[in-house]
Amino acid sequence: MSDQVGEGRGSVFRVVYDVLMVTSAQFWIVAVAPFYIGWFLNTRTIWPDADLILGMVIVGPMIAGSTLAYNAYTDARVDVFNPRKAHLAYVTGWISPDLVLGLTRSMVIIGILLSLLLGWEFTLLIIIAVVLSFLYSNPRTKVKSLPGGDVLVNMVGLGIIMPLAGWASTGVTVSQFPHWYLIPIFFALGSLYIPTLIPDYEADRKAGYRTLAVTLGPRTVLWLGFAFLAISVLTNMVSGIWGYVLSPELVARAWPVYAAQVLLYGYYSRDTTSGGMLAIIGSQCIGHGVGVGFMFYALSGIWPV
Repeated sequence: MSDQVGEGRGSVFRVVYDVLMVTSAQFWIVAVAPFYIGWFLNTRTIWPDADLILGMVIVGPMIAGSTLAYNAYTDARVDVFNPRKAHLAYVTGWISPDLVLGLTRSMVIIGILLSLLLGWEFTLLIIIAVVLSFLYSNPRTKVKSLPGGDVLVNMVGLGIIMPLAGWASTGVTVSQFPHWYLIPIFFALGSLYIPTLIPDYEADRKAGYRTLAVTLGPRTVLWLGFAFLAISVLTNMVSGIWGYVLSPELVARAWPVYAAQVLLYGYYSRDTTSGGMLAIIGSQCIGHGVGVGFMFYALSGIWPV
């Protein structure tokens, strides 16, 4: 395999691919989506403006990218045992650790400098996100190896910091954010993150990382994710019934989507293989996408309810 991996690495496409895999570009959306929700809750429009686009560049490629690159830098020795990652350039050594660390630092600096264009509150939130990512992966703190620390950091960073950053990017103080609505977002992100722990279970266990999946076991931690989703759905529906952010009419139309999410999560949680995790994540992404789409169209006035 190593010979095949090395072939074509001189091509521009392969170099770009290798760099994107270091920053796990496929996961930038996980930071961008709650950021966009926070922005929308303030502007009540689905059409992006310059501030939103700049903010997406900051929280996606720069901050999420640097977070994942730093995690790759500190986890390279562990990822050797991970079949999903063992072939990647930062694991095989084609991209050196120094290059990965330099890329991480550059992205953080660029992200913070760009954040200054969106105000001091936004910049402060970005700095907090950077600190959390450092604590999460740094070998001295290694919060991700503490039972529950891995899940909590992601829930706080993605479910609280990102929506507040989206709101702050509009120039309106975060003190005016509908803070109780962070609860369904917080638990929704937790329910999405937990299934990503399962494919890395064996590699983390061999490396001595006490992730929540290693501590509780794959099946138990998945039921915790199911509970997080149930809390998210319940608080989201209560928000609508009380007319807090959502409306009773919107909940009346969207409840089948919420119910389907809970049922599918429970159904696929019986399968702890990578296929089962892919089914959970895929079905939840679709469900959240449809549910958030309902909210966008209703609150923006495009779809009056």
